[in-house]
Amino acid sequence: MSDQGSRVHKSATSPELANECERLRAQLNAIAAFAKQGLQIIAPNGDTLLMNPAGQRIVGYTPEEHNLPWPERTAVSEKIKADGTSFAVEDLPSRRAMRGETVRDVVMGLRRPQGKTVWVLLDAAPIHTAGGEFVGVLLAFSEIAGPSELQT
Repeated sequence: MSDQGSRVHKSATSPELANECERLRAQLNAIAAFAKQGLQIIAPNGDTLLMNPAGQRIVGYTPEEHNLPWPERTAVSEKIKADGTSFAVEDLPSRRAMRGETVRDVVMGLRRPQGKTVWVLLDAAPIHTAGGEFVGVLLAFSEIAGPSELQT
């Protein structure tokens, strides 16, 4: 994907920049709303900047849980590996992406307090500006039946 923001010349006026930002925001919102995959953008401090409707449905956070700070939100559901063991916090795909790693095809269970487990196939990647500044992490995930679905 190209860096659409680079089309705005440095001498652009504030109204031109505002219009370009609004156009790009509308495009991002349309992509997020249309995607069947769950999409989440996480800020460097761990706050969720965006989670699309598919992601909200898959993860199943209540509105109150969705607005919790990262440590409390992460604790709402236990993150488990395909073998049933818990992920260490530093091994979570989002944390690995925070350290600059692109992570693909991770099977993760989200065990809710009520006992229900939702299984996802998850990718995570760092987001950088054209100048190389780290600005967050993108998670993309799809619900799967469970680890056994991948063995067929």
